[in-house]
Amino acid sequence: MAETLTAVARGEGDEDRTGKLLRWSRQLPGRGACGLLDALDGALGSIWRHVAAALGLPGTVPAE
Repeated sequence: MAETLTAVARGEGDEDRTGKLLRWSRQLPGRGACGLLDALDGALGSIWRHVAAALGLPGTVPAE
């Protein structure tokens, strides 16, 4: 995950990488005994949707 996110942050985002990040963000909620992963997913998911849409990355929807 870190490698993929780093590549996207460097501007090397492509449909495969953005697809992976979106898929992973949907798999995190509900895992683990505490709410840490749920909170992290909520925060990162929100940030990701806005940044990816602003950058016009493939597989994203425009920000509201």
